[in-house]
Amino acid sequence: MDDLTEQSRRFGCTIHAYTLMTEHVHLLLTPEKTDSAGQLMKHVGQRYV
Repeated sequence: MDDLTEQSRRFGCTIHAYTLMTEHVHLLLTPEKTDSAGQLMKHVGQRYV
């Protein structure tokens, strides 16, 4: 959750809701730029792996 919060601030995504599932996560977010959501997920995934 700390990584998700940090990266959402870095890439300008407002997270409205989330659900942590066994093998994945659901996010309801609003990106500031066209590529913000993709960059957020890319960097969170890289840090997780």
